[in-house]
Amino acid sequence: VVSDHDFYIQHVRSTLSKSLALSLVSAAKEVRVDGMSTMKLYNTSYLVDSNSLANVMDVALTPLLLKHYMLINNHSTVLIANTSVWCPTHMFRRLKVALVDGGDRTVNITSHSSLQIVGVVTNVTDTPVPYLVLVHGIVVEHLNVDVNSHVGLFDARVIFHLHNTTSATASSYYAVMVDQLHLSDASSLVVHNTVGEFHPHATRPGDFTAVLTLVAVVGSVPRALTLSGGCTLMMSSTNVSVNDMYSGHLLLLQHFGDVDIDNNSSIAFINTTILATFVKVFAMYLWIGTDVSITNNSSFEATASYITNINSTTGTANNLMELCKVDSLLLHSSSILSFTNNYMVSDTTGKVTLIQAVTVDLMDGAHINLTNTTVQGSDCKLFTSHYLLMSKGCMLWVSNNTITANLWFALLYIGSGLTLVDESQIYLTASTLHADSDVQVLQAHIAAVPIDMLRNHSSIVVHNNTISCRVVPATMLVAIGLMLNKGVFESTSFISYEGNLITIEVPHMPVSTVAIQAMTMLLSDVILSNNAHITLHNNTATYSIVGNGNGATILLLLEVYSGNVRLYGNSSVSTSEQVVHGSIVDAPGLSILLFMMIQVFLDSSTVSFTKTTASVASFSKGATTPSMLSNSVFLIAASLSNGSLFEIARNTISVNLTNIVQCSGVGAYFGINDISSVVISNNTFIIKDTGTNTTVRELSGMLLDIVQNGTLDTTTTPVYISSNTINITAPHITKGFTMNSGCLLELSRCELIGDLYAGVI
Repeated sequence: VVSDHDFYIQHVRSTLSKSLALSLVSAAKEVRVDGMSTMKLYNTSYLVDSNSLANVMDVALTPLLLKHYMLINNHSTVLIANTSVWCPTHMFRRLKVALVDGGDRTVNITSHSSLQIVGVVTNVTDTPVPYLVLVHGIVVEHLNVDVNSHVGLFDARVIFHLHNTTSATASSYYAVMVDQLHLSDASSLVVHNTVGEFHPHATRPGDFTAVLTLVAVVGSVPRALTLSGGCTLMMSSTNVSVNDMYSGHLLLLQHFGDVDIDNNSSIAFINTTILATFVKVFAMYLWIGTDVSITNNSSFEATASYITNINSTTGTANNLMELCKVDSLLLHSSSILSFTNNYMVSDTTGKVTLIQAVTVDLMDGAHINLTNTTVQGSDCKLFTSHYLLMSKGCMLWVSNNTITANLWFALLYIGSGLTLVDESQIYLTASTLHADSDVQVLQAHIAAVPIDMLRNHSSIVVHNNTISCRVVPATMLVAIGLMLNKGVFESTSFISYEGNLITIEVPHMPVSTVAIQAMTMLLSDVILSNNAHITLHNNTATYSIVGNGNGATILLLLEVYSGNVRLYGNSSVSTSEQVVHGSIVDAPGLSILLFMMIQVFLDSSTVSFTKTTASVASFSKGATTPSMLSNSVFLIAASLSNGSLFEIARNTISVNLTNIVQCSGVGAYFGINDISSVVISNNTFIIKDTGTNTTVRELSGMLLDIVQNGTLDTTTTPVYISSNTINITAPHITKGFTMNSGCLLELSRCELIGDLYAGVI
C-alpha cells in the first residue's frame, strides 16, 4: 500500500536539458500479485510548477512503472485511486502522465482478478510555449484478461483550460493504449465516467490540437483485438467538450487490423456526450477499424450518444462524425449490431454516418438495427457500404430516424452491389429525411441500391417514410424514394414501397437553368423472374415550385421511371393508389412524365398502373409568357410475350398548363405477341391550357402505337381500350395544330388477323 503522498516539483535548476521522472512503484523485474493479494496506490497528488524548472524538457509521472512482465492472478487486485496532476504553468516540451506504464511489456490478469484505476484528474492551464501533453490510463504492449477477470478505468477527468497560448500545442488522452488486447472467459474492460475538457481560450486557438481515445489497440498483428466467451468491452458515460482549436480528433475505440468478437461477447458504447464548437478540423468516431468479425450471438451496440459540432468553418472533408467506420464487417450466427437513440448534429459543413464500410456480410440470422436516431449535417447517410451481402434469414432494420441535411441524405446507400438471399430482409420504415437550405446540388434518397441478387423469399420493404425538401437549388435537385439498378430479383422475392411521402418546395430559383428530378422509384437494368414482384402502393408526392420565369427549368415528376427492365415467369411491377399534387409557377421548360417505362420486356408477367390520382398545375405570372412543355403523362415502350399483361386503368390525371407546346395523355409503343394483352381502360385525362399563345405544336390525346413487324392476331392477342375520358381544353388556340392527334390506336407494319372491331377495342 502506498497512500497519501503529495509531490511538489519546483525550483529545479540545471545547465543541461534534463528529463524528470517520478514513480510510486518502479518495478525493474517481474511483478506478481497472486493468491488473493492486493496492491493499492491511492491519494497521490502532483504539483508541477514549470516556471521554476530551468532546462527541464520532459516530465513523466507514473504511479506504477513496469519494466518487465506483470501478472495479477487468483482473486488478486491492483488498485490505483485518486491521483491528481496539476500543472498551472507549463513551459517544458512534454508532460507524460501514465497511471500504469509498461512500455513494450505484457500484463496478464486472470482467475477472478482485477486492475482498477479510479479517480484520475489531470489539470493543465497556461501554456505560453509549444508543448505536448500525453495522459494514459494504461499503456502496455499486451493486455490479456481472462477467466472472469476485469479491468476498469473510472472517473477520469482530463482538463486543458489554456490561456495565453501563442504557438502550436497538442494534448491527448488515452484511457488504454496497447498493441494487443485479448478478453476471454467472461472477462471485461470498462471505461466509465470519463470527462475531457479541451478549451484553449487562446490568442492563437487555431494551433491547438486535441486527441481523445478511450481504447486504442494499435498493433498490426492479426487479431490483435479479440473478445471471446461472454466478454464485454464497454465505454460508458463519456463526456467530452472541445472548442476554439485547430483540430479535435476523438475516437472511443481505435484499431487498425482484425477484430474478433465471438461467443456471446459484446462491445458497447453507452451515454456518450461530445460537444464541439469552433473546431476547424473535427473527426469523431465511436469505432474506427479494419476487419471486424462479430459471431456466435455476439453484439456491437451504441446507444444514447449525444454528439454536436457547431460553428465549424470548413467543408465535409474536415468535419466528420461516424459511429462505425471499418473496411469489412462480418456478422453471423445470430449476432447483432445495434445503434439506437443516438443524436448526432453537425453544422452545415458536416458529414454524418452511422455505419460506413467497404463490405458488410450478414449470415445465419444476423441483425443490424438502426433506430430512433437523429442526424444533421451536410452529407448524412445512416448506412453506407460498397457491398452488402445478407443470407440465411438476416435482417437490416432502419426505423424511426430523422435526417436533416443540405447536400445529400439517405437511409441506405450501397455503392456497388447488394445481395439478399434465403429469406433475408431489409426494412426501411417510419423515418423522416429533410432538407431546408440553399444548395448547389441536393441528392435526397430513402435508399439508393444497386442490386446484384434478390433471391429465395428475400425482400426490401420501404414503408411510411417522408422526404421533405424546402430548398433553393442553384443547379440540380434529385429526390428519389427508392433507386434500384442493375439487379436480378427471383424466386418469390419482392420489393414493397408503400405509404411514403415526397414533398418538394422550391420558394424561388436564383438562376435560370435548374434541373429538378423527383421520382418515387427508379428502376434501371433490372431483371425479375420466377414470381418476383415490385409493388408501389398508396404513396404521395407533392410539389410546389416557383421559378424565375427565364431559361429552361427541367422538371421531371415521375412515379416510376424504368429503363431496360425484364420480367419473366409470373413476375410483376405494380403501381396503385398513388397521389400526386403539383403547383409550378414561372418555370418554363416543364416536362411531366408521370409514368415512364422504356425498354421493358415482359414474358409471362404483368405491369400495371392503376387507381392513381394526379393533379399538376403550372402557371406563368411574370412579365413574360413562357411556353410550357409537357410530354406524355404516360410514356411506354414495351414488348409483351407469352401471356403477359400491361394495364393502365382507373387513373385520373389532370394537367393545367400555360401555353402548351406539346402534350399527350399516353404515348405507348408496344410489341405484342403470344396471347399477351394490353388494357387501357377507365382512365380520365384532363388537359387544359389557360395561356394566351395561339399556336400549339402538338396536342394529342391517347396515342397507342403498336409496332409489331409481323402479325397482330386479335383472336389471341387482345388490346382493350375502353371507357376512357379525354378532355382537352385550349380556348386561346386559333391557328390550328402543327400536329393535332386524337388517335386512339396506330398500327405500324402490322398484319391484322381477326375482327379488330368485334368487342376487342
